[in-house]
Amino acid sequence: MQSTSWVRLNLIAGLIGLLLTLYLQTTDLDSQVAQALFNQASGQWLLSEQNRLWFNILYKWPKVLMVVVVLGLLAGAGWQRRQTGRWSRRLLYLVAVAAIVPAVVAVTKALTHMPCPYQLQVFGGQYLEPTLWQGISQRALPVQCFPAAHASAGYAWLGLGFISSTMPKRLMGWLAGVSLGSVLGAYKMAVGDHFLSHTLASLFIALICCSLLAGWIRPLADSDR
Repeated sequence: MQSTSWVRLNLIAGLIGLLLTLYLQTTDLDSQVAQALFNQASGQWLLSEQNRLWFNILYKWPKVLMVVVVLGLLAGAGWQRRQTGRWSRRLLYLVAVAAIVPAVVAVTKALTHMPCPYQLQVFGGQYLEPTLWQGISQRALPVQCFPAAHASAGYAWLGLGFISSTMPKRLMGWLAGVSLGSVLGAYKMAVGDHFLSHTLASLFIALICCSLLAGWIRPLADSDR
């Protein structure tokens, strides 16, 4: 499959997936998944953020590691610039998606005003659950939980699926990004910070961003020189 076809396919998949995720919010699937992670008798979620081991492994350390990796990519791009006189499109593309995907999700969170599961009355919080449209239009709640920001930092690495010209390597990179984001997203769901739809929204926003940036930066153009 040509790189343009791969980019187009992922863009379409991201758009369709995002629309399906928005539809998911009109069903009770989010609530069912959250109920399975919440113990009504004890009022506790499956995992606690007070558990420092899981907090460090699945929240703190991944953030630090991703910053280190991005700095390493920038250093590698600078080194190649000095050696060859040109920037590596692949490395610059990965830096771009690592920065832009979480930024887009953060901006979206600021606009939706949707609560986290633990903030809802049904899970011991103080709010009734608004619809997405109510959150956007009324801006009544001082909360920002949709989409999932932590997962987006992992899903940004879907960009690994756009820097190779061979399908097996594309799929490996794509699956690495999906796996990383899903593990981080699952942790935040297990502590009551996000619904399933919050995590899926981040996945598809990341896929859309990665596709658009691949079409603009053209990370595979290096191989054409």
